[in-house]
Amino acid sequence: MTSSAPPPERDALVQYFDAAAPQRDRWIERNRYYHDELERIFSFFIPRGRSVLEIGSGTGQLLDALHPSRGVGTRISSSASTTSKASTSRKRLITS
Repeated sequence: MTSSAPPPERDALVQYFDAAAPQRDRWIERNRYYHDELERIFSFFIPRGRSVLEIGSGTGQLLDALHPSRGVGTRISSSASTTSKASTSRKRLITS
């Protein structure tokens, strides 16, 4: 049995992340140390120039910081793309 309507939990998540998207870059800047550490740790395990798939990529800032040769990020909020300040030259963000 398949349903064409998404479950209500998904709708609530989409609404939450759509509402939070305009403030995402500000929160990242307020917590710069934490996000710099994430970039440092992920960069250690993922060498520059590799292909990267990031699930839950938000604005794509971490994906961009990894400097992939090809980067794909998925996210639930379509609003995140309109607020992203990260470069899009090496990545593609997909809203699911």
